[in-house]
Amino acid sequence: MPSDPAQTLPLDKLQQLALEPEQAQSHMLSILSSLASDDEEVRAYASDCLEQIETPEPAALAQLASHCTAHSAPIANWACKLLGRIGTIACQGPLTAALNEHESLGVRQQAALALAKLANLQPGTIAALKQAALSNDPRLQRVAQQALEKSN
Repeated sequence: MPSDPAQTLPLDKLQQLALEPEQAQSHMLSILSSLASDDEEVRAYASDCLEQIETPEPAALAQLASHCTAHSAPIANWACKLLGRIGTIACQGPLTAALNEHESLGVRQQAALALAKLANLQPGTIAALKQAALSNDPRLQRVAQQALEKSN
């Protein structure tokens, strides 16, 4: 899902949210979109703000799920990480799609890490993790294997 530049936040707003972490939750999707900025400082503050969101509101699940396959690797990576923090069974589908389909190795690794936090993995998710465990990338192999071990 492409990021909407109109939804991004300016640097000063991100700096303010970094100082008021309780407000970051209500601006989560705009912060996420800000990761697509050309400005490195904007991206850094956006990451800082997202890091402070311990458990995203479950109501944001659908919107986060649609960002898991975003072309922008930082957006997809953070969407996967945030879905892992929600941790419900409904997160499995989008995380499995990111694991199977995303062109970024980092996003696939993050999807596997997020899946390791979920219980009751479905057969399609287990199959995707088994495939990832055969990857040529040692880190993806390791995190996929860890997720499989936790699912047993």
